[in-house]
Amino acid sequence: MARAEDGRDVRIPEMHFGLLDTQTLNCFASQLGDRYYLGISAMMPIALLELSARFFAMKDFLPSIGDIESGPIVILDGLEETPLFQIAENRFYPRISDSLTETEAEHLVRSIALIRGAAVRMDSSTGTRLGATDYIRQFHTLIDHLLPRCPVRRLHVEYAVGVMSHFFWFHEIAHVTQGHLKSLQIHHDLRRVRLFEFPDPMYADYGRGAARLETSHQLVLEIDADVEAALLTLGMIMNDTDIESDDLPYVGKYERVKIFAFMLLAVFGAIAHRSARRGTGAAKSHPPARVRLSQLYRYLLDFASHDEALDAAIKDGVRLAHLQSQYSTEDYLSSVLEFGDEDINESLRLDAMRKDIQNAYDSYKFGNLRVLVRGLLDDMGFREKFYFPPD
Repeated sequence: MARAEDGRDVRIPEMHFGLLDTQTLNCFASQLGDRYYLGISAMMPIALLELSARFFAMKDFLPSIGDIESGPIVILDGLEETPLFQIAENRFYPRISDSLTETEAEHLVRSIALIRGAAVRMDSSTGTRLGATDYIRQFHTLIDHLLPRCPVRRLHVEYAVGVMSHFFWFHEIAHVTQGHLKSLQIHHDLRRVRLFEFPDPMYADYGRGAARLETSHQLVLEIDADVEAALLTLGMIMNDTDIESDDLPYVGKYERVKIFAFMLLAVFGAIAHRSARRGTGAAKSHPPARVRLSQLYRYLLDFASHDEALDAAIKDGVRLAHLQSQYSTEDYLSSVLEFGDEDINESLRLDAMRKDIQNAYDSYKFGNLRVLVRGLLDDMGFREKFYFPPD
C-alpha cells in the first residue's frame, strides 16, 4: 500500500497466480469477493513451444541466431491441425530430419505413430479427463525432438515461449489492475466474475450465479488488456528484464523485440486461421482475433513512434511473418495484417470505447504495473498517453 499525493491510498489488489492442470488452451482472471485469481493452462507453454520450435526449425528464420544446420530431428506437418494446436489436439504427422538414416527415420516415425495412437485424453479407470501434466507426459520425448539441436537456437525457442507467456500473464493482470473485473462485478451485481483469454463455450454462462457477459463493453476490456500487456511486455524487453542472465547468449534487445512482434502475429494469426478453417462464428464475448491483431499492430507501431530502432525492430517482425508465409502451412501469415474495412472499423470503434473506460485509480484506488516501464515511456515521449496513479 502506498500513499498518493492527494492523500489517497494506492494499492495493487490481492492476486493469486497458478498454472492450471487442464488440457484446455486458455487463460483466465476471476474475482471472488475481494480476491483475484489468475491462471494459465499448463498446455499454453507447450502450444507456444510447438509453434516457436516450428519456425526456428526453418533455415531462413533468424539465420544469424545459432547454427541453422543443427535443427530439430522432427517437425510436425501442420496439415491436419493448425500449428499451435497440434500437440494439444493430438492431430499431426511427423516430418523427419534428413540427417537420420532411412532406418533411423523409419523407426522414429513408427515410434511417433505409436505415441500418437496410444495417447489418451481420459483416464480409463475413472472416466475423467486427464490433467495437462499427465497428457503432456505422453509426448515428452516428441517435444524434445521438436527443439533445435543447436543450444543457442533452442534457448531462443524457449525465450519466445517465455516472452509470450509474459504477455498472457500481463493480459490477465490487466483485467485486475485496470478494474475490469471490479467494474463487471459492480455493474452486474455479482460476487464472482470470470474472464477468459479466448472464447470458451464450456463457460458461456460464466458459472453459477454469474451473468452472461456478451456486450461491447466486454469486448473493449479484452482490447484494453491486450494493449496493456503489449506495453508491459515491450517495456520489459527494452529494460532487459525479459532475460534470465546476461551470461547466456541472447540476441540484443531490438532483436528480441522483433521476436516478440513476430510471435504476437504468429499466435493470434494461428488462432484466427483456425477459426476461419473451422468456420467458427465470431464470439459475442471476445473480439475476433483479426481485430485484436489490428489493435496490437497499431499500438506496437505507436509505442515505437519515438524510437527509430524500436520501430524498425517491430516492422522487421512483421516482415518476418510475411517471409514465413511462403510455406504452405504458414500461408495464412501472408494476409495476417491485410485488414479489410470491416476489421479496421471495428478496431477503431472498440478503441474509441477503450479510451472511455473508467480509470481504476479514481474508481477503486488501484495501482498498475506501468511504473515498471515509466522511464521507457518518458524516454519515448509517450508517457502522457498512459495514466499513472500519482506518486
